[in-house]
Amino acid sequence: MFYLSCKDNVLSERTTPIPAYCSNATRMAEMTAVVLTGLGKFLLVDWLHLKFWYVTIACLLWIAYIFYRIKTNPGAPAYWGFGKEGFRSSLRWIGPVSLTALGSSIAFGIVRGTLVFNWHILPIMILYPLWGTIQQFLIIGLIARNMEDWEGRRAGKALIVVVSSLVFSIVHFPSIPLVVATALLAIGYTILYLQYRNLWILGLFHGWLGCFFYFFVLGRDPWLEFVSAVK
Repeated sequence: MFYLSCKDNVLSERTTPIPAYCSNATRMAEMTAVVLTGLGKFLLVDWLHLKFWYVTIACLLWIAYIFYRIKTNPGAPAYWGFGKEGFRSSLRWIGPVSLTALGSSIAFGIVRGTLVFNWHILPIMILYPLWGTIQQFLIIGLIARNMEDWEGRRAGKALIVVVSSLVFSIVHFPSIPLVVATALLAIGYTILYLQYRNLWILGLFHGWLGCFFYFFVLGRDPWLEFVSAVK
């Protein structure tokens, strides 16, 4: 299939189209917005303790942006990775790794006495993938993809992986276990994305792995934290 390349205005063969807004100025604006979203976490979550409102506002604003791009640039969702392409290929890698991570989390929780296991896991497994998908969209769909397709001087894959993992892990400071876990997650996910271009699978397993990490490793109940924040 052929698409119009915005680099040289000639037809080139690509698996996903570069949307019409792919100027460096737009890419910089998107990455700046991602950084500001991350900084907002330190203000609203760590300082003001408004995690529910931070997550809700961030989700609504970025979902609105996605729909805006769908309306003005129909090729944007596929370009970012919101499609079928690469789902099964990514699953072949992420599935076994996730099962191993789940087993390790359960074993860690049993040994350290941090294992929390109750019905609250079910609603978190349903809700958290949405937030996980938004996070993957920001870190990988916008930062990693924009770095890779930057016009004039594109970053190498190694640099993209390093930057993505650093940005994602720093946002989870001051929890050292979360910083380490998210850095490793971002490294693997960025490599998978650069190879297979699918955000759905990354967001889904991000939510599930995050759920198990909170309940089994950190010994925290995100559902109770969510309910208490709403009251």
